[in-house]
Amino acid sequence: MRSARRRKRSTKTLRQKRSETRQGYVFETTVGPSARRATWQPLAAFWQRRGGFVLSVLLLAVTTWSSLCFFGNDDFYVYSAAVQGNLVVPAKEIFQVSALDGQSIFWIDPERTAETVARLPNIESAKVTCRLPAEVTIQVVERQAQLVWQWQDQQFWVDSQGVVLQPRGTIPDALLVQDESADPPRLGGRVDARAVAAAQQLHELRPQLQIVTFSNRGLVLESQEGWPIYLGVGDDIALKLAILEALETDLKKQGIQPAYIDLRYPQRPTYRQAQGG
Repeated sequence: MRSARRRKRSTKTLRQKRSETRQGYVFETTVGPSARRATWQPLAAFWQRRGGFVLSVLLLAVTTWSSLCFFGNDDFYVYSAAVQGNLVVPAKEIFQVSALDGQSIFWIDPERTAETVARLPNIESAKVTCRLPAEVTIQVVERQAQLVWQWQDQQFWVDSQGVVLQPRGTIPDALLVQDESADPPRLGGRVDARAVAAAQQLHELRPQLQIVTFSNRGLVLESQEGWPIYLGVGDDIALKLAILEALETDLKKQGIQPAYIDLRYPQRPTYRQAQGG
């Protein structure tokens, strides 16, 4: 009797399990979650161990690809530049000195390039701007030549600050200063700025004057009679010329022929009488 009950209960339980299996209860409660855990756990463990390395490799790959796209693209290389503000210095020379030809736009240092261009003797200042993909503009301010400075048979230009420039063309009605110094001027170097100021003022007061000498006594002007007038340097040329005019008038009245007149120190002008004068 008991055996028959057990067989009946076992048959009922088996039928119930088969029914649950057909309805999907077994797969939903036991198989699904365990399967998901079995699928993601190895991947999560791998990412914990190797995730940083994988990210580094991906970042390196992206960086390499970007570098090839930008630095290897010929569209980003400079082969010309727009030069502005130049009047006497050719644009070709400015671009050549800038050393920009063939450079990638990404490697250009505008400030350093501007400093390089400004080292040209005739350039006072420069500014460099860059724009993608490969546009470069060089703006320059040239030095303004004021005098022609001659040492022996070599001629230079000189601006108001005494900077020695390379001659480029002619300066209309410029005063010629003949330098008697032992050493020649150097391009990009400087001569005595006080002598330049004196020569400029002398030329303004006597525009018909074409040549003046520069020696260890400063500017030397030659009188109509041929004797030297030492003017020195500085910006007090107008005062010295006024003293010269008064002194020459007085010497003529006295019938004195000077060998020279020294006006380097206008508060005490001196002269020496010529022999037989």
